[in-house]
Amino acid sequence: MTRPTNDRGGECIVVVFPSIAKSRSCANWGVVLSSVSAETDQEWVVEAFGRLARGDDSSFAHLLTAHADPVILEDSRTTVRTHFLAVDPNGQPVAQQLANTMGNALLDFAIPRDRIRSAWEHLQTTGATDQIVALQAEARDLLVRSDTSGEGGELLLFLLMERVLGYPQILSKMPLKTNNSMHVHGSDGVHAALRDDGILDLYWGESKLYENSTKAFTDCFESIAPFLDPERYDTRERDLLLVREHLNVDDEEIVAHLIRYFDEGYPESIQVRWNGVCLVGFDISSYPNVAVAVDTEFAKIAEQVERWHKAIRKRVADNNLLSVSIDVFCVPVPSVMKLRQAVRARVGAQ
Repeated sequence: MTRPTNDRGGECIVVVFPSIAKSRSCANWGVVLSSVSAETDQEWVVEAFGRLARGDDSSFAHLLTAHADPVILEDSRTTVRTHFLAVDPNGQPVAQQLANTMGNALLDFAIPRDRIRSAWEHLQTTGATDQIVALQAEARDLLVRSDTSGEGGELLLFLLMERVLGYPQILSKMPLKTNNSMHVHGSDGVHAALRDDGILDLYWGESKLYENSTKAFTDCFESIAPFLDPERYDTRERDLLLVREHLNVDDEEIVAHLIRYFDEGYPESIQVRWNGVCLVGFDISSYPNVAVAVDTEFAKIAEQVERWHKAIRKRVADNNLLSVSIDVFCVPVPSVMKLRQAVRARVGAQ
């Protein structure tokens, strides 16, 4: 061990974790551990962690029209946000534009931050974009080449979690894939928020884009339940091991702070709160223009949304999740299949 000083003048202890080093393809990755909680200003860590969320919603907020305000379902901690695609002056829902935005997020979604940073530094040093282009190609190749894959939904969920809710991704699922035709077991992704009181909120994400809304609601909550059900510790623990071994953070001091939450030898390990974020998309016919809907048409839309709320509430209860904080984005589209195909075409994965 050595005792360098950090950028705020405090002495810190550097410990090398081989497993962490391996996950970053770096043979001697060191992290600041022992003195972080004592000497690193908590406010700085919270702010620095928040800045890990990339981008904002300005690139796609205009493509999704909210239906009323978010609704907290009765006797639960589930908040539902319903969004419809905006409709252009020609009467066409902007599915292609949304697909383009989803495809543009592929690199951030699929490739760990440290590798993106390395490619960016290579560009800054040499002026050459070859490493960035190579990462984009790698991300494209990681996509599961199937019209029924979940990747389209995972990309939109990623955008909603990082750019709308502001929760940085801390587990990048895609690099863990060993075969383009298979999914890694587990949630679609894990994001987090570090609170001022020292609590680490973890957010397991799950997306389902199906033609049928009933199946989408059912499968979504059945898939996320093993990670959120208070009585299913073992499943959650397996995913936490993945987070610890593949922590998608490229700042050593933040890594050092976060790693304590995943080591039972530290008091921070009992300051972890688990939450969920779900994206449920499905087909609806006679697609409405919510922005201009009035009277009878608006009432019909409201009736549909209320039915979706009841369906979600039932699945939350059925899966023992009433006590868990869950954000649900309900996004009906004209065609799930066409949206997936448009995303794949955008990234060149056809």
